[in-house]
Amino acid sequence: MLNTSLPALLELQAKDQWVCWCYEHNAKSKLTKIPYNARTGNKASTTNSATWSDFQTAYAAWQLSQETDESYDGLGFVLNDDYTVIDLDHCIVKETGKPNEWAQAIIDRINSYTEISPSGTGIHIIAKGKIPAGIKRPNIEMYSRGRYITISGNLLEGGQHE
Repeated sequence: MLNTSLPALLELQAKDQWVCWCYEHNAKSKLTKIPYNARTGNKASTTNSATWSDFQTAYAAWQLSQETDESYDGLGFVLNDDYTVIDLDHCIVKETGKPNEWAQAIIDRINSYTEISPSGTGIHIIAKGKIPAGIKRPNIEMYSRGRYITISGNLLEGGQHE
């Protein structure tokens, strides 16, 4: 269940930058997370704010969808220069459920809201501020615009939440 009471998430909830998302296979049969407009049920765009909604609308659409066969898999927050997300892939050690050394070093350095990704294998760090351009490297991506981040609300144990 999404923990919506964390202080950092309360701050994000004040922004009208929310979408729902679903796992779907793309043309290459790769499983991807597709954003949806919570008001219309149509696909959302990370560059068109008319397809985003307030948190309450997105959360209600997600909750309602849990009662149907065609449910949303979660909520997402669209990045629009106010925040930067650092997405660390494949960094949770399966045996311990904790980040590996390289990921922990980044988490410690950024020292911001940190949650386990919906897959349970990665980390999302959300920090205030923007970067001039997106960065994509093996297992590390950083964006502050034109993307969205899935939100699990599953705070990393010992991670920052404010």
